[in-house]
Amino acid sequence: MTIDAAALKEKMERSSRIAIVIPPDAPEETYLAALALAEKAREKTFIAGGNQKSYHHWQALFGHYEEPRKEFTIVIDTAEHPIESLKYETRNNQLKIFLSPQARLAPEYFKFEEAYPRSSLVIAVGFSSRDEEEEALRDFPLEEGGEAISLSSPHEKMALSPLKLFARMILRARAEPASSITAERNDSSIWWSFISKEDFTKTDTTSPYIPPLLSLWRRFMPQSRFTVFLWQEKETEQISGLIHSSDEAALGRIARALGARLASDYFVIPPLFSNFTEAEFKIRRLLKEATP
Repeated sequence: MTIDAAALKEKMERSSRIAIVIPPDAPEETYLAALALAEKAREKTFIAGGNQKSYHHWQALFGHYEEPRKEFTIVIDTAEHPIESLKYETRNNQLKIFLSPQARLAPEYFKFEEAYPRSSLVIAVGFSSRDEEEEALRDFPLEEGGEAISLSSPHEKMALSPLKLFARMILRARAEPASSITAERNDSSIWWSFISKEDFTKTDTTSPYIPPLLSLWRRFMPQSRFTVFLWQEKETEQISGLIHSSDEAALGRIARALGARLASDYFVIPPLFSNFTEAEFKIRRLLKEATP
């Protein structure tokens, strides 16, 4: 099954409970991609899998996604062992389940299972093999009419690729006080992120994917006066970028200095620079000049 981002978004909007499942040894990139996906439907989504190191490292920034407790299930094959009726009672801190079978039951006829509550949509992200994925998904039963989607195979990369690029943008990000550039000592921070051509190659994306990810970045990351993305074009290796700010006047001055046009609260920098150092030096100078 092949699914694009729009179809996935529609499925998530229709679902009442969504499980996003990642491998127990998932790298930070996969964990961040799952977080970005979960942000689309935070109140009805939980993430399962991953490792505690990644979880604790990013929890302070992104908050906590509550993972529900597993449910314990008693299973019997009623085709082989028909049951006429069932009832239960609780008394003296004991739960008793009464079965009326058509023939004698033996303990070995019962199986005991543990699984997460049923979900209307289960999304698998980042598994290296189909067998590994199927083994993990056994703990995530579906509601009647529910659906499981894999974003692990190459056929599903249309939906996952932008999220993996977004994850790399976060991993490459750094913040610094605006006072290191401007004279305003109490101003909020400036966020920088540097994306190489290898980041595009490994996520099967190109630079036009970045501007649409700005809204997701703003939902995830702390508020800042300026956000600066710089990237290395996949084909030419020249450096382009994007600058976002709610300071319209300052943003306009910087855009004009770089020969760019504003697009709402950001603008895209044309490929003017040969390396990241040159681009960062020029933009730092413009930020300082535009924000006295």
